[in-house]
Amino acid sequence: MKFLGGAVLAFLTALSGGVLAQTQPAQGTAAPHSQVAGMVTAVDAQANQVSLKSDKGDAIAVTTTEKTVVLHLPPGENDVTKGSKMALSSLGAGDRVVAFYRGPADQKAIQATSLVVRTKADLALIADKEREDWQKRGTSGTVATIDATAKSLTMKVGQRSLAVVASEKTEFLRYAPDSAKFSDAKPSSFAEIKVGDQVRVLGEKSADGATIKAEKALSGAWRQFAATINSINAAAGEIVIKDLATKKALTVRVVSDTTMKK
Repeated sequence: MKFLGGAVLAFLTALSGGVLAQTQPAQGTAAPHSQVAGMVTAVDAQANQVSLKSDKGDAIAVTTTEKTVVLHLPPGENDVTKGSKMALSSLGAGDRVVAFYRGPADQKAIQATSLVVRTKADLALIADKEREDWQKRGTSGTVATIDATAKSLTMKVGQRSLAVVASEKTEFLRYAPDSAKFSDAKPSSFAEIKVGDQVRVLGEKSADGATIKAEKALSGAWRQFAATINSINAAAGEIVIKDLATKKALTVRVVSDTTMKK
């Protein structure tokens, strides 16, 4: 799994204020200042162009000029004043960019006033650190009860029950319906969590280990089955199983990202 969601979200949030403060047009000008974030898919330095796939999935054509500021922020740094200038030719596919421009939002072709960059190598380092953090301070289980008023829940971890307490600073993420990758998770809310969901919580536990103060919570409506195999279609990547609880037949699809263990 790639633990990019929280780090990237924090990165974008921090940069929005910092770079906009430096590049905001003067009062009275007609064009608003907008931004778009995404992954670099191609770079044509000679033409001063960068192609992005935005977080919304749109293809964005970014044009730069001699006045465009391209800043590289090292891993762990969110203060744009500590960024270093880099050449457009140094960008590559897989880098992450926040592009600021003057004009209305949701444009497919923009002329950037500034680009703030995390390189592919930066993202890998951030992912490694976040993965280590989840391994040290993360807890996984199944949601047993929810108290919407108190914004808390209990989760079953094996035979134990743990209380999870959220705050206004808690970051909520939700697995995509067709992916178990952390990197494909989408911003969510406490209200989306349901009893029976699988949930992973990052945070500090109390001294007795009975309570977790959630910094991040990743949930998904995963289901588990005890079953016997009825048939296998290796060419189609499908297995037909019989759910031992309901006695019903279910088709399980195996894809390239599926983890299989014996």
